[in-house]
Order: sequence, then C-alpha cells, then structure tokens
Amino acid sequence: MIGKDLFLVAFGSRWAEAGVYTEILSIYVLLWFMAVPLGIALNVLEKQALELRLVVLVLLARVAALYIGGRLGDARLTLALFSVAGIAVYGYYCLVVLRLCNVSLSKVGRVLSANVATFLPAGLVVAALKYAGVPPPGIVAVSVVLLALYYLNLVRTDAAGRELLAGMFQKYVPARSSSTG
Repeated sequence: MIGKDLFLVAFGSRWAEAGVYTEILSIYVLLWFMAVPLGIALNVLEKQALELRLVVLVLLARVAALYIGGRLGDARLTLALFSVAGIAVYGYYCLVVLRLCNVSLSKVGRVLSANVATFLPAGLVVAALKYAGVPPPGIVAVSVVLLALYYLNLVRTDAAGRELLAGMFQKYVPARSSSTG
C-alpha cells in the first residue's frame, strides 16, 4: 500500500513509479514466496510430473500476461496482468501442494483470515491517510509505527515469536560469567 510513498521518501521523486510497480506486484510476490518452498514437498512426494505441469502453467500465465500487456502498450496494466496471473497460478499451486500434503484448507483459511483481520485496521488507517492527502513522509512514519505495533503484539501473543526475538537479541547480550569466590 505504501510502495510509492516509501520509494519517494527513500529514493526521491524519480523512483515514484518503481514504488507503484512494487505495489502492483506485492501480493504476487507474497504468493510466490509461499509457493516456492511448498514446491519442495512435490519432490519429497515424488510428484515431479505434477511439478513440471504446474511450472509450465506458471510460465504460460506469465508469458500470456506479458504478451497481452505488451500489445496494449501500458506498463502498469502489463504488471497488473502479470500480478493477477501470478496470484492465480501460484494460489492454485499452493492449494495443490497443501491438498497433497493433507493440510486442512479450512485451517489455512482460518490462519489467513486471522492475519487479514489483524492487518485490516492498519490498512484502513493507511488508506484513510492516503485519501486525506497526507504527504509521503507522514504515511511512511505512520506505517512504521503500525508495523512496530504489529510486531509488539506478535511477540506478546505468540510464544514462537518471543523465542525468535529472544534468540536474535541473545547474541548481542554479553554472557554472564559465573565466578565463585
């Protein structure tokens, strides 16, 4: 949601369009990052033929999106088509792998819904700020605060998150020596 604002603040006005491209591709990249590690399960399950078919489907969807967008001559539309195609095929890819691994899709849906519900208030705040015309530094600052609050809540409510954070900070804390005497 804040790609353009973030790029404006971090890199200047000449990078604003790159920030828009980041916004367009963000959900696609999220699904791609989920699908790639899941694909390893296809090797473990000895389903390489299925994996090949899925990879070919991904390739065809990408090529079709780029071809159609290129013919229309609009870079943003091309990226949007590429993103939608990627979301569709990688979403399907994830569903296929999860089903093969006997993962409850309803449980996955509940986890995704909970994360969307956690994001929604922050997303609405950022959207309202953008709609109100708040300048990019303000949007980025509010987004950083909201992200910090999200991680604080995660650490507060998630034992694994606390352990991960403790492990990260543990290497920076000097070890206590136990001296007798």
